[in-house]
Amino acid sequence: MSVSNNFNFTLTRDDIIYEAYRLASIIDPVETLSATEITNASQSLNIIMKNLMARGLRLWSYENAILIPKLAQSEYVLSESGDRFILKSDFVQTKLSVAITSGDTSFTVVSGSGIATSDTIGVLNSSNVFVWRTVSGVSTNVITVSSAFTSDFLVDSKVYSYTARITKPLTISDATVQYDVNSEISISKMSGSEYQALSYKAMTGNPTQYYYQPRIAEGRLFLYPQSENESQYINLVIEKPFDDLDASSDTLPSPNEYYDIVIYTLAQRLAMQNGFYGKATTLGAEVERLFSLQRLHDFEDSSINMGFSDGIFD
Repeated sequence: MSVSNNFNFTLTRDDIIYEAYRLASIIDPVETLSATEITNASQSLNIIMKNLMARGLRLWSYENAILIPKLAQSEYVLSESGDRFILKSDFVQTKLSVAITSGDTSFTVVSGSGIATSDTIGVLNSSNVFVWRTVSGVSTNVITVSSAFTSDFLVDSKVYSYTARITKPLTISDATVQYDVNSEISISKMSGSEYQALSYKAMTGNPTQYYYQPRIAEGRLFLYPQSENESQYINLVIEKPFDDLDASSDTLPSPNEYYDIVIYTLAQRLAMQNGFYGKATTLGAEVERLFSLQRLHDFEDSSINMGFSDGIFD
């Protein structure tokens, strides 16, 4: 017996639409859909993908992200145009190998690997505050920036760089403060009411708690206490929203294991739109069965801790 050793099977947006139309018995296997039918089905498909985010089948959408804090700031806007909230895979940290003098437009770092033209780059000053610039050129470990520095920076000052901010997360499940390269400490999650009950939110120190509030266009993250060192960034485990399926060649922002759920759900919706209510009922039953099966797959294995308190099992 031979196997392919390939694991790259994918369906495009339009492949999924055609499959759903056929499943709903609206078209035959050789029929071609009109542009209007494709457009309408694409809208339904994107609605379904948004609904999936609410139904909980999304373990695979978790990512590691970083928030670079600011001194004397407790509230952060998490969006593509907000505070410095980035994917960890996009984050570069190094340090100066040569001091910067006021007026310099280039500087040398220990390693320029991962830093590219147009990236945002920051150098930490003696007050533990980053001074940010845009990279205009990279030559090995020499970085050229778009505007001159107006102060001096010492050798070994920290340097952080990234390409782009990211959109708001659906949720934040875990957070830690990165104290140095090899040390991070967990910070606990608060509810909105717990955060509001804090009597003095402007306290400065090492953050020990956070509260996340998702909004329509952005997320708001609240840290307590406010950070006292901008180089001690916040590690976040976030749940990313699904990418929209805009083009005919776009693929699902999910594992291939979800094809059946998406196709059956779209087929049910198309059957209802076209008046095939009996078919829609049959497809709906299969959708729920598939959801039940997939929930067994979409969860994180972890241990369960049990203990005793005052002789009573809790």
